[in-house]
Amino acid sequence: MARSLAVACAAMLLGALASTAALGVQPRSYDVTPSPNAGPGANRLTSVSCVSTTCVAVGSAVVAGRRTTLVERRVSNRWSIVASPSPGSMGSELDSVSCVTPSACVAVGSWQSGSAPRTLVERWNGSTWRVVASPDVGGRANSLQGVSCATATRCVAVGYYFANASATGTLAETWSGGAWTQAASGNAASGANYLVAVSCPSPQSCAISGYDFQGGIGRPLIEHWDGRSARVVRSPPVSSTNAGLNAVSCESTTTCVAAGYAVMGPVTKTLTLRLIASSWRVVASPNVGPFSNNLTAISCPSGSLCEAAGSYNSGTTDRSLVERWNGSTWSPVATKQIGSAPQDLYGVSCTSATSCVVVGSTVLGSVERTLVETGH
Repeated sequence: MARSLAVACAAMLLGALASTAALGVQPRSYDVTPSPNAGPGANRLTSVSCVSTTCVAVGSAVVAGRRTTLVERRVSNRWSIVASPSPGSMGSELDSVSCVTPSACVAVGSWQSGSAPRTLVERWNGSTWRVVASPDVGGRANSLQGVSCATATRCVAVGYYFANASATGTLAETWSGGAWTQAASGNAASGANYLVAVSCPSPQSCAISGYDFQGGIGRPLIEHWDGRSARVVRSPPVSSTNAGLNAVSCESTTTCVAAGYAVMGPVTKTLTLRLIASSWRVVASPNVGPFSNNLTAISCPSGSLCEAAGSYNSGTTDRSLVERWNGSTWSPVATKQIGSAPQDLYGVSCTSATSCVVVGSTVLGSVERTLVETGH
């Protein structure tokens, strides 16, 4: 049965690639690029941002039993670990990074010393990473999940906070070159609301994605940042018992694409939305795995090109998944699978149609290790 599933998946992939070639887009593939790990413990890269040939990836690593921030930088096609602060006696991690130049990056996540995690913001000035003060709401858990910088002095970060034991509220913070301040953001449900990703093509316009839960059903959540606050905008209905948007990328203020997942019966399928004429609409996207498919990151260097990354499961283990938008359709892109080890992709950054990097993790010898793949 496992052989039959593998043959079926391969046939689906080859058919999609043939369709892509017929549309005049050359089939692409990804190869694994060596990336370092901070010690023998679990290591994971969750986000990547590339400017020209320089890329910065962030995540976390377990060192001496404590989770610490992990930052890696690619220069001259070689990845190396860059020292980064890891506040919090109980650990810290970075979930997202945005670079406007090779010497100007911002990363966000969370750290914990007491009973609840707190927001974490770190800034790269070309030589050093340092913690920048960021606000928290109340005394319960706060976390920043996504960040996007339109310029070196204008950034927006999003996440969530626990309002009480059973309700979470959206969290938006903004940087204008002096300090991080909390900004107003909307909530679509009375119970759980999460902002996960943000993309800012200009300081006055950002698209924000996430999900909310109402009546036990998860729904996609989209908000728009107008330079002062974030408000909920209408998202299209999705016939699903649980759906969410993990990522969003805007090539311009009017051209955006969001990606995530939708649970339909026993199968989890990919979910992609496009901003068309000021309205978000569902766009069909392929599913490689017969049981589970999930897109966790997206990068759109142009209005007619996006690459989304995530994972699929064929019934035995997670495998890396990349899909490409050519302006009219989505198609799978071949990735490099390392033996039978589980592989998950959490970040992608494309600087052109021929230059993309995806990051995530794999499992080698029962330990989670960093994974970097480069498209060509």
